[in-house]
Amino acid sequence: MLRRFAENTLIKLTQITFKRVLKGDYSTMDSVFEFLCKLCDPEKDGKSAALRLLGLTLVNSALEILGSKISEFKEILNFSTNILSRALLRVIEKKIEILNFFKNSMTSNILVFNQTLRTMFNLIFCAAPFMHEQIESFIISLLKIAESKNSSNEHQV
Repeated sequence: MLRRFAENTLIKLTQITFKRVLKGDYSTMDSVFEFLCKLCDPEKDGKSAALRLLGLTLVNSALEILGSKISEFKEILNFSTNILSRALLRVIEKKIEILNFFKNSMTSNILVFNQTLRTMFNLIFCAAPFMHEQIESFIISLLKIAESKNSSNEHQV
């Protein structure tokens, strides 16, 4: 219960921070967004699935607030199209690795996977004109997951 309260508090703080950005207060924006993007990356040491899920939730909250105005903030746009999109692709690639090892198990890290899809959707909504290659890579990764799932279903028959 305490953990959930802390997560909700962090979400509210993120929302307050990025609402201030829209009002012109840029003092902490870049460093906060960069930190949140790095929380999402499964390649960074010591990141549990719960911590990545929290990072994805916070980034998603920031993206929802910024919306299409993200292009006005060059550093956030840069972090989004580089650090965040790479982190999201790594999460998808981890899912493909899990599928290759455990063909019958689709439940591991499903919350992280779900939040990754939501975050990528919001990122595409906010910054699609700046992300052609990232969108292509993401779709290809999703197709690999679909192929892995279909091949595991064929093996079960």
